[in-house]
Parts: sequence; structure tokens; C-alpha cells
Amino acid sequence: MSARRRQTKRRPASSGRFRKKLLNNPYAQALASPMRTCSATHTKLPRYFLQDFEMVRHPETGKPWFAPGPLSFDSSAAPSNNPDAITQPGPESTETTTRRHSRARAPITVYATCRKSLLDLMNSSHRKFLGSMIGPRGGMAMTTETREAILRKDMGDVLLSMLRRQASDLLVERANQSPDSVARSFQRCDNWEDIGKVTARGCVLWIPGSKDNATNPSYATYDIEGARYDGKVAVHDLVYLLGDAQVSWLRKAAPDTFGDGGIVVLRLHHSRRMAKIHMLLWRLQGYLAPPIDETVAV
Repeated sequence: MSARRRQTKRRPASSGRFRKKLLNNPYAQALASPMRTCSATHTKLPRYFLQDFEMVRHPETGKPWFAPGPLSFDSSAAPSNNPDAITQPGPESTETTTRRHSRARAPITVYATCRKSLLDLMNSSHRKFLGSMIGPRGGMAMTTETREAILRKDMGDVLLSMLRRQASDLLVERANQSPDSVARSFQRCDNWEDIGKVTARGCVLWIPGSKDNATNPSYATYDIEGARYDGKVAVHDLVYLLGDAQVSWLRKAAPDTFGDGGIVVLRLHHSRRMAKIHMLLWRLQGYLAPPIDETVAV
């Protein structure tokens, strides 16, 4: 009887178009990630904008090292024939590549803003940034030895190579699926005006030719007049974003989609996997962004 008398909630109304697009928006998902603090700058940001580093043991010396954690690589593609997939052995390669396939976390994890310029500073004369990665942390896991953990000097370049390899692998994996799936994911355009005709447009993948005018590779966008939704789309210069080696392999491994270069629209349909690709490209774009001089001349 009590169950019958219990007041039932009204059924939720159907989601409008705006709410559906918001739920599928990769930029909104990035901003909605949990807040974490950058160990170097002490700035609180959504976790998407940070790079996690785990303290691991060197397989030969046993000394503590900082290695990139798995959060940046939770959408890794299947093993491919990418020529850059094999790296030299050592803690800087084994610990960073194998952890992509495991969600197990190390006892000590720190976060730093995912910017190459910041990682390069950590191993330069600005040693205070590296020392602040541990900071006032305590607990049984913290010892005198762990406070002397090593961050490889070329970590900025290593992480860049890993992100580029992952992005190209995901694009190749998506471009080599069934024809119907490829058509849902990519749309080639003959010119920039055709971008506005593409439905479910997410971002633009651009491989410029020798005659194309160079644009600002940092945070370039393309505006579509008269569009109610998706009126501004990100433009990713793949030569700048992935590098010449990865672009050459991308054109070779997915010739039907990227072989001729030019303009390709990466669609954004209701797929968590597709959203991960968009978020990774945006993450890589921010990682390569040059530092901004905020000093104002008086």
C-alpha cells in the first residue's frame, strides 16, 4: 500500500537540441573535468588542461623518476605500424608507453599544466618548478629519496612525440573503418566555403600545400556565417600539430582520406570515441601554444 501511495516523479522532458549538443560537445566535457592544482604554478584548472605525472622506479637503478600518467592516453588506438611507435628502452620509454594500457595509479601522482613551454622550464635554470612538483606533500609514501625524483630533460619533447603518435594513430584507425563509418567521420572539402555545408561538423583538419598561405597555427578558427550551432570551428594545421613525419605516415596509412592533403572536416556525432579524438587534438594544440607575454608596457 505504501508503494502505491508514494508520489511518483514526473517524467523528465525530452532534451532539446541545445542540451544534446552540449552533452556531446568535447570542449564542454573538457571544462567539466574534475579540478586539480598545477604543482608548478599552483593554479587550479580542470584536469583536462593538466598532465599527470606518476613517480615510478627506474628498472635498472631503482631510483624514482617522473613518468607521464595514463589520463592523457586513455583513448589510445590499437597497435599500428606507426614508425615512431618504437622508442629506445629505459624508464623514459618503458614506463611512459606501457602505462597507456593500464589504469593502475602509482602511490604518488602530481599534476602540471600541459604546456611544452612549462615542461621545458622545469629542466632549465628554473629548478624551482621541478622542486615544487613534490612541495609540502607528506605521508608514508614520501621519503628523502622520493623528494629527489628525476624528470628527464627532454620530457617536453617525449610527451609531444607521444601525443602526436596517439593522435595520428586514432585518425588512421578511424579512417580505415567501413565506408559508412568513414563517411560519418570525415568529409573532404574542395574549398573553405564548403565547410559550412557539412553537417555535424566538429573541426577542420588541414594539410596545407606549398601554395597555401600560412595562417597562425595557434588557436586558428573558421567562422561560418548564418549558423545557429557550430558557427565557429577549430582549424588544426596537421603539419604544425603532428609534424612532418607523422603527416607523411598519416597520408600513407589513410590515402583515401588524407592522401591528397587539403581540407578535411572531422565530424562530431554522438560517439564518446569521436569526442576523445577532438579533445586530444585540442589538447595537442594547447600543448604546442607558445607562451604569452602578459607584461604591459607603460
